[in-house]
Amino acid sequence: AALKVLANKKAKLNKSNKDGLTPAMIAAANGHVAALTVLAENGVKLNEVDKLGNNAAMFAARHGRSSVLA
Repeated sequence: AALKVLANKKAKLNKSNKDGLTPAMIAAANGHVAALTVLAENGVKLNEVDKLGNNAAMFAARHGRSSVLA
């Protein structure tokens, strides 16, 4: 719900931190499929990479979050 509020307020949902991590990468690593859906519905590119070349799918796989990859 909070993510939808941020999206409605036009927050920068794809803003990365100093290491290049995006909200999508963090959501994927933690198995938050609903959050990834909201991000994607609001134009967030799920294939962005961090400073080491990792994307959201790689974070999901590394953390055993197969539900994110389905």
